[in-house]
Amino acid sequence: MFLMSYWSVHRSASDGVEALQMALHTLRMMALGGIHDHVAQGFHRYSTDSSWHVPHFEKMLYDQAQLAVAYITAFQVSGEQLFADVAKDILLYVSRDLSDKSGGCYSAEDADSVGPLGGPEKREGAFCVWTASEIRALLPDMVEGATGSATQADVFMHHYGVQEQGNVTPEQDPHGELRGQNVLIVRYSVELTAARFGISVEKATELLACARAKMAEVRKSRPHPHLDTKMLASWNGLMLSAYARVGAVLGDEASLERAVQAAGFLKEHLWDAEREILLRSCYRGDQMEVQQM
Repeated sequence: MFLMSYWSVHRSASDGVEALQMALHTLRMMALGGIHDHVAQGFHRYSTDSSWHVPHFEKMLYDQAQLAVAYITAFQVSGEQLFADVAKDILLYVSRDLSDKSGGCYSAEDADSVGPLGGPEKREGAFCVWTASEIRALLPDMVEGATGSATQADVFMHHYGVQEQGNVTPEQDPHGELRGQNVLIVRYSVELTAARFGISVEKATELLACARAKMAEVRKSRPHPHLDTKMLASWNGLMLSAYARVGAVLGDEASLERAVQAAGFLKEHLWDAEREILLRSCYRGDQMEVQQM
């Protein structure tokens, strides 16, 4: 945000232009990288490498809020549709997975969970990663008109950098929790993927979207990471702002209404009218009710 703000003040200066280019390039690479959840939306907490590939898989509310604002600002500055799509993607994740019926938002999803087959031990990223064999089993259909009798899995694995032995190096995985696994990262543009398999861009786009939807359904059946249902006033304020900003820029009434719901939550559950102070936090109780501790 600082770099885009700097550019807005120094638009005619070379360092202002450079600042904008740095910001937009970074946001593009983050959107394409493994730090971005390509199957179930939202962003993981941080990357462990310089290519935004292997993340620490925790998802924090404050990251979603600030990134949504950064991406919608990048869209306003550049007009590049990717940035608007990512901003909407973040809000979709928060609305689906981090939202309470009261209108508040939960704090985080943990990084680790037990693997798809269960077991006593939790592993970093188990909920999010894939083996090549899992993807081939899930996407076996032949792609009509594609060169080389390619399957949906072939196209998907090419586009997202999936390797038979896994795409995480030992240096990226010091504890060996991701051995043989793949963290999805966009390696090619849709245009290049389409050309590689001799299909249209429209067909490649549809195929990839269909594959991601199938994988999202599979992930729903996996053991979920722990959900931190603490609701903080400060982080909910950030998220309220994100919904309002994205809704206003895109003319999205649903996002604007979600911002209103968040404001209602803060007023009802965290505003102490008698003392005229904003309380720090509340929690989801065992009966799904909002309660103070």
